[in-house]
Amino acid sequence: MTFDIIDLTEEQIKNLTSAQMQLLRTAQVKKNELRVKTDEECAAFFKTVCANGMKHSSLFPHKVVSAEKRFNYETEIIAEQLLYSLNLGADGATALSNEKDVAIAYVAEGADGGAGYAVDYTLPYTERYNAVRNYYMNISDPAERFALYAADERAKKYLGSYYSVLQAALIACAE
Repeated sequence: MTFDIIDLTEEQIKNLTSAQMQLLRTAQVKKNELRVKTDEECAAFFKTVCANGMKHSSLFPHKVVSAEKRFNYETEIIAEQLLYSLNLGADGATALSNEKDVAIAYVAEGADGGAGYAVDYTLPYTERYNAVRNYYMNISDPAERFALYAADERAKKYLGSYYSVLQAALIACAE
């Protein structure tokens, strides 16, 4: 099996435990399945466009771009989940990293500029929201709390649409 979900050297792959190897295989299978699903979706859309006599319209190229963006986004989430899982036992140290050299794991406040909450994309958004909210509500100074939250790029991605909900709650607490 070719592993392209995250960048790993042959030596890093050889040093993985059996549990870590299983995590890597599972993530790679998810990515491969997502690729097949995306390609099938684009092929079906192309057939529909052709059947409706709109082969030369811009619908199909726009659909392909949209599908690829979604594929890349979902693949990135799978990769982050994998890195998080692989780094759980690393005691805060960076055991593996993606091409941007960013480890996704629980990082103590201030260390590596990371968040003081666990980033786990398997959690539903309400639990993610609660984890991030609890972390920021432990900061006593409302101005500092809001400034740190506003600068937290990881929270924007992690919380999705819940980011603005928590932002409004932090503003309300500051007043």
